[in-house]
Amino acid sequence: MKHLRSIFPWILWLLLGTAGVLSQPVPASRVEAVGITVSDMDRSLNFYTHVLHFQKISDVELSGTGIEHFKGLFGVRVRVARLRLGNEELELSDYLAPQGRPLPLESHSNDLWFQPDSGVRVGIRRCEPP
Repeated sequence: MKHLRSIFPWILWLLLGTAGVLSQPVPASRVEAVGITVSDMDRSLNFYTHVLHFQKISDVELSGTGIEHFKGLFGVRVRVARLRLGNEELELSDYLAPQGRPLPLESHSNDLWFQPDSGVRVGIRRCEPP
């Protein structure tokens, strides 16, 4: 018991020191792709490939426990398409199941808002210069 008391401060120091190092943010070195959720994958692919001339790299449907754990959503089925224009990539996601809700009609492109599961709308409107 005496031996344990003598090494306890060292163990505590080691654990606290390790926790401090692990909690430090790791700086980002690059952005792999920008993700956008869409409601109609075929229409979105048509726009990005024919109007903006992106190249389609992949188009897959994902389901099962792996994607459920990754998204944190039970029963999720999502179609994901990866597009490239030069060195930039987009990842389009169309959630096939479960069905989501559309954005509120009064939303604007400069609104910063979210809608929590409680159904209460919380929002912040960005201030524009006069």
